Amino acid sequence: VQDSYHGMFSEIGEPTTFVMRDILNWDNTREDAIRRVFETKRTNAIWLGVGDKDAFNMMRYDHVDPIVYSDKNYTFYASHPEIEDTLYISKHVEPQDTTCMSYYLQQYHGSITPEIIIKYITAQVETGDTHIAVYDMANNYMYVSSCSADNTVMAYENQFLRLDMNKMFAEPHPSATETIAFEQELVVRSQ
Repeated sequence: VQDSYHGMFSEIGEPTTFVMRDILNWDNTREDAIRRVFETKRTNAIWLGVGDKDAFNMMRYDHVDPIVYSDKNYTFYASHPEIEDTLYISKHVEPQDTTCMSYYLQQYHGSITPEIIIKYITAQVETGDTHIAVYDMANNYMYVSSCSADNTVMAYENQFLRLDMNKMFAEPHPSATETIAFEQELVVRSQ
Protein backbone atom coordinates (compact mmCIF):
# COMPACT_ATOMS: atom_id res chain seq x y z
CA VAL A 1 0.00 0.00 0.00
CA GLN A 2 1.23 3.45 -0.77
CA ASP A 3 0.01 5.91 1.87
CA SER A 4 1.48 8.82 -0.07
CA TYR A 5 -0.09 7.92 -3.44
CA HIS A 6 -2.96 10.20 -4.40
CA GLY A 7 -3.08 9.42 -8.10
CA MET A 8 -5.53 7.50 -10.25
CA PHE A 9 -6.90 4.01 -9.72
CA SER A 10 -8.84 1.83 -12.15
CA GLU A 11 -11.12 -1.17 -11.79
CA ILE A 12 -10.29 -2.14 -15.36
CA GLY A 13 -7.05 -4.04 -15.69
CA GLU A 14 -5.10 -6.96 -14.33
CA PRO A 15 -5.48 -7.49 -10.56
CA THR A 16 -2.15 -7.01 -8.79
CA THR A 17 -2.20 -10.52 -7.32
CA PHE A 18 -2.47 -11.96 -10.84
CA VAL A 19 0.46 -9.82 -12.02
CA MET A 20 2.57 -11.13 -9.12
CA ARG A 21 1.46 -14.70 -9.89
CA ASP A 22 2.39 -14.28 -13.56
CA ILE A 23 5.80 -12.88 -12.62
CA LEU A 24 6.46 -16.00 -10.53
CA ASN A 25 5.05 -18.39 -13.14
CA TRP A 26 6.46 -17.00 -16.34
CA ASP A 27 9.26 -14.48 -15.87
CA ASN A 28 12.82 -15.77 -15.74
CA THR A 29 14.67 -12.56 -14.90
CA ARG A 30 14.25 -9.38 -12.91
CA GLU A 31 14.12 -7.50 -16.20
CA ASP A 32 11.26 -9.74 -17.44
CA ALA A 33 9.29 -8.93 -14.26
CA ILE A 34 9.86 -5.19 -14.65
CA ARG A 35 8.83 -5.37 -18.32
CA ARG A 36 5.64 -7.22 -17.34
CA VAL A 37 4.73 -4.47 -14.87
CA PHE A 38 5.14 -1.77 -17.52
CA GLU A 39 3.18 -3.73 -20.13
CA THR A 40 0.28 -4.61 -17.79
CA LYS A 41 -2.91 -2.57 -17.40
CA ARG A 42 -2.42 -1.79 -13.71
CA THR A 43 -5.32 -1.13 -11.36
CA ASN A 44 -4.01 0.14 -8.03
CA ALA A 45 -0.96 1.49 -6.22
CA ILE A 46 1.36 -0.70 -4.18
CA TRP A 47 5.07 -1.14 -3.60
CA LEU A 48 6.38 -4.16 -5.46
CA GLY A 49 9.89 -5.57 -5.22
CA VAL A 50 11.71 -7.89 -7.61
CA GLY A 51 15.21 -9.21 -7.18
CA ASP A 52 17.77 -11.86 -7.86
CA LYS A 53 21.21 -12.70 -6.48
CA ASP A 54 22.68 -9.70 -8.31
CA ALA A 55 20.28 -6.85 -7.57
CA PHE A 56 16.97 -5.75 -6.13
CA ASN A 57 14.53 -3.24 -7.55
CA MET A 58 11.58 -1.69 -5.83
CA MET A 59 8.75 -0.35 -7.95
CA ARG A 60 6.16 2.24 -7.26
CA TYR A 61 3.53 0.19 -9.03
CA ASP A 62 0.56 2.36 -9.90
CA HIS A 63 -2.19 2.76 -12.47
CA VAL A 64 -0.51 5.44 -14.59
CA ASP A 65 3.25 5.58 -14.27
CA PRO A 66 5.31 2.93 -12.42
CA ILE A 67 8.76 3.97 -11.26
CA VAL A 68 11.66 1.53 -10.78
CA TYR A 69 14.07 2.27 -7.92
CA SER A 70 17.41 0.86 -6.86
CA ASP A 71 19.48 1.70 -3.81
CA LYS A 72 21.11 4.41 -5.96
CA ASN A 73 18.07 6.41 -7.14
CA TYR A 74 15.51 6.24 -4.31
CA THR A 75 14.52 9.46 -2.49
CA PHE A 76 15.84 9.42 1.07
CA TYR A 77 14.87 11.64 4.01
CA ALA A 78 16.36 12.47 7.41
CA SER A 79 14.00 9.95 9.03
CA HIS A 80 14.55 7.49 6.16
CA PRO A 81 18.27 7.84 5.39
CA GLU A 82 20.33 6.16 2.73
CA ILE A 83 22.02 2.97 3.97
CA GLU A 84 24.75 1.46 1.82
CA ASP A 85 23.53 -1.41 -0.39
CA THR A 86 20.09 -1.30 1.27
CA LEU A 87 16.73 -0.46 -0.25
CA TYR A 88 13.74 -0.23 2.06
CA ILE A 89 10.30 1.31 2.18
CA SER A 90 8.95 3.26 5.12
CA LYS A 91 5.41 2.33 6.05
CA HIS A 92 4.69 6.01 6.68
CA VAL A 93 4.35 8.99 4.40
CA GLU A 94 7.74 10.67 4.13
CA PRO A 95 9.13 12.85 5.48
CA GLN A 96 7.95 11.95 8.99
CA ASP A 97 9.16 12.28 12.56
CA THR A 98 8.69 8.74 13.92
CA THR A 99 11.32 6.04 14.30
CA CYS A 100 11.53 4.27 11.02
CA MET A 101 12.78 0.85 10.03
CA SER A 102 16.06 2.63 9.29
CA TYR A 103 16.99 2.64 12.99
CA TYR A 104 17.04 -1.17 13.06
CA LEU A 105 18.58 -1.52 9.60
CA GLN A 106 21.44 0.73 10.68
CA GLN A 107 21.83 -1.12 13.99
CA TYR A 108 22.17 -4.52 12.28
CA HIS A 109 23.76 -3.34 9.02
CA GLY A 110 26.37 -5.81 7.83
CA SER A 111 24.99 -8.67 9.94
CA ILE A 112 21.36 -8.88 8.81
CA THR A 113 20.02 -12.42 8.54
CA PRO A 114 16.46 -13.64 8.00
CA GLU A 115 16.30 -14.42 11.71
CA ILE A 116 17.26 -10.84 12.65
CA ILE A 117 14.73 -9.42 10.20
CA ILE A 118 11.96 -11.63 11.60
CA LYS A 119 12.80 -11.35 15.30
CA TYR A 120 14.09 -7.80 15.63
CA ILE A 121 13.16 -5.71 12.61
CA THR A 122 9.62 -6.57 11.46
CA ALA A 123 8.48 -7.30 15.03
CA GLN A 124 9.91 -4.08 16.48
CA VAL A 125 8.74 -1.83 13.65
CA GLU A 126 5.42 -3.69 13.53
CA THR A 127 5.55 -3.82 9.77
CA GLY A 128 3.78 -6.51 7.82
CA ASP A 129 0.22 -6.44 9.02
CA THR A 130 -1.13 -8.74 6.32
CA HIS A 131 1.88 -10.49 4.80
CA ILE A 132 5.67 -10.64 5.15
CA ALA A 133 8.16 -12.32 2.85
CA VAL A 134 11.88 -12.44 3.72
CA TYR A 135 14.32 -13.76 1.13
CA ASP A 136 17.63 -15.43 1.96
CA MET A 137 19.26 -15.21 -1.47
CA ALA A 138 22.53 -16.81 -0.32
CA ASN A 139 20.80 -20.02 0.79
CA ASN A 140 17.77 -19.74 -1.49
CA TYR A 141 15.15 -19.79 1.26
CA MET A 142 12.00 -17.71 1.56
CA TYR A 143 10.35 -17.05 4.92
CA VAL A 144 6.64 -16.17 4.82
CA SER A 145 4.10 -15.08 7.40
CA SER A 146 0.48 -14.02 7.06
CA CYS A 147 -2.05 -12.49 9.41
CA SER A 148 -4.77 -14.59 11.01
CA ALA A 149 -7.98 -15.10 9.04
CA ASP A 150 -9.84 -12.65 11.26
CA ASN A 151 -6.99 -10.09 11.15
CA THR A 152 -6.55 -10.10 14.94
CA VAL A 153 -2.98 -11.43 14.76
CA MET A 154 -0.69 -9.51 12.42
CA ALA A 155 1.84 -11.24 10.17
CA TYR A 156 4.73 -9.81 12.22
CA GLU A 157 3.23 -11.51 15.32
CA ASN A 158 2.73 -14.88 13.65
CA GLN A 159 5.01 -17.83 12.96
CA PHE A 160 7.02 -17.88 9.73
CA LEU A 161 7.14 -20.73 7.25
CA ARG A 162 10.50 -21.45 5.59
CA LEU A 163 10.35 -22.52 1.95
CA ASP A 164 13.27 -24.11 0.11
CA MET A 165 13.21 -22.21 -3.18
CA ASN A 166 15.52 -24.74 -4.89
CA LYS A 167 12.74 -27.29 -4.46
CA MET A 168 9.98 -24.82 -5.26
CA PHE A 169 11.56 -23.70 -8.54
CA ALA A 170 12.34 -27.31 -9.50
CA GLU A 171 8.59 -27.85 -9.84
CA PRO A 172 7.44 -27.76 -13.47
CA HIS A 173 5.68 -24.59 -14.61
CA PRO A 174 1.93 -25.07 -14.94
CA SER A 175 0.66 -24.89 -18.48
CA ALA A 176 -1.62 -22.03 -19.45
CA THR A 177 -4.49 -24.54 -19.60
CA GLU A 178 -3.77 -25.76 -16.05
CA THR A 179 -3.61 -22.18 -14.78
CA ILE A 180 -6.95 -21.25 -16.39
CA ALA A 181 -8.59 -24.43 -15.05
CA PHE A 182 -7.31 -23.65 -11.54
CA GLU A 183 -8.62 -20.08 -11.71
CA GLN A 184 -12.02 -21.32 -12.90
CA GLU A 185 -12.12 -23.81 -10.01
CA LEU A 186 -11.41 -20.98 -7.56
CA VAL A 187 -14.28 -18.93 -9.00
CA VAL A 188 -16.67 -21.88 -8.66
CA ARG A 189 -15.54 -22.48 -5.05
CA SER A 190 -16.09 -18.83 -4.14
CA GLN A 191 -19.72 -18.80 -5.33
